[in-house]
Amino acid sequence: MPPRDGQPRQGGGANGQQRQASGANGQQRQGGGGNQRRQQDRRPQRPQDGGVVAVLARAHRGVDSAVQRSRVTPSTRATFQAVAILLREWREQVKTDDMIESKRTAELRRIEGLAT
Repeated sequence: MPPRDGQPRQGGGANGQQRQASGANGQQRQGGGGNQRRQQDRRPQRPQDGGVVAVLARAHRGVDSAVQRSRVTPSTRATFQAVAILLREWREQVKTDDMIESKRTAELRRIEGLAT
């Protein structure tokens, strides 16, 4: 029997009933939530205070992966140039700062590792 208001019937059941998404136990599913939590669990935890070299290393990895995928865009070039300039500045600052020689050597080693 057609609805009284003249509108076509909704739903796909033989009796005109609407179908509902349900889980394995027959309960109605809740939208969202579950998938977002799994995605957050997969993300590696980044250290909050990694210093200048850690930030530059992250940008360096982004540029390097873009070059490996052959997806060099103007943004990639700009990032490359910014990292190069900041590495040069940071290297000069580390050389002139008053710090323990072993720390200076370790920091310069990290900088040189990014520069190659």
